[in-house]
Order: sequence, then C-alpha cells, then structure tokens
Amino acid sequence: MRLKNKLILFFLCVFASTVLVPPVIYAQASSDPDISEPHVMTGTDSQGKKCTSYWRWVVKHDHIREYTKVEWTSNPCGFTIQDQSQCYNFIYRTFRLATPSGKVKGVKVWARSSCDVYQERVDAGLKRVQKNGVWTPWSTYWPSF
Repeated sequence: MRLKNKLILFFLCVFASTVLVPPVIYAQASSDPDISEPHVMTGTDSQGKKCTSYWRWVVKHDHIREYTKVEWTSNPCGFTIQDQSQCYNFIYRTFRLATPSGKVKGVKVWARSSCDVYQERVDAGLKRVQKNGVWTPWSTYWPSF
C-alpha cells in the first residue's frame, strides 16, 4: 500500500472512532457527598453544669482515598471527639480499621480517618467522645441503621 493510501486509511479510522464511538463521560465526584445535619450530644461541662454540644459527620466515598470525618459545630461542653473509618477491601474481601483521627475539641475542626488503599471502600464511620476525661466506646454513626 502506498503512503498516501495509508494516511487516508489512518485518518478515516480516527474520524470514524471519534464520530461513531460516544465519549465516556465521568460524573465529577463531590468532595463531601454525604454530610449530616448537626447531632446533639448532652452532658455536663467541667464545672458539672448541664450542657449541649453539636457535632456532624462527612463520608467521602468516590473510589479514591475514601474517608470519614467528624467535627463539632458547637462545643460549650468542652468534649473531645475522635473519628475512625472501617474499610472494606473489595479485592481480598477483608475489613480493617483505619488509623484513628486526631482528637478534636475545637469547633469547625475536622477529625478525619482515611482508607488509604485504592481497592478499599469506606464501610462504616465510627466515633468516640471524651466527656470529663472518660472516653465512650467506639460507636457507628454511618451508615445509620
């Protein structure tokens, strides 16, 4: 085949592939697709007065470095909160707990835990709270049952 015919065939193939094959459109993932309304946490402050703090959570699950995170939206009680992701490896079909987040007492500061392996999905979000020096057990906040 002559060079001219090869070039024509090449351009026809390229043109046909761009016209006949529809483009693949990927939906852009939201950075925070699942975010909760504030939740109530009651207790007593360090002086023993009744108080109410509010916290919320976020779960990011878009197949890339998924994570969970929690924050105080108001915290007059002075509680401390910590987050932990439960990760599911869909290749090996195993679960693991990710490294817990840092401990957060301030308002509008996120405590975040991540599933760092590409083949892992967030299976659950867990939190624990320190009230007057005593930590609650880990409890699941997402998915809500």
